[in-house]
Amino acid sequence: MDAHQGTHPFIGQEDSSTLPDRTILHNTSDLRVKRKRKAEERMRKEMERFDRERRKEEERLMREQQREDERLLRERRRESERREKYLQKESIKVEKKRQKEELR
Repeated sequence: MDAHQGTHPFIGQEDSSTLPDRTILHNTSDLRVKRKRKAEERMRKEMERFDRERRKEEERLMREQQREDERLLRERRRESERREKYLQKESIKVEKKRQKEELR
């Protein structure tokens, strides 16, 4: 306790941004606004980064799906060509057999 004033020496000095009549200094208000803006800017940038990463991943998945679709299409086409070739050979065999039978 301060003998001259009869109070604790630190009362009224707990917040340097306030004046004795409890008004807030303008600089502190500006600092709070700047901090808030910086925090919002950081959040906005982070959301943009998340969006970029999400779009990049979506594009990667789309390319992967397209490659898989193309692979399946090629595989079906090859299988169809193999079947067609087999059927042609079988048709030729049947025709030769028929001709042989006719010659007998």
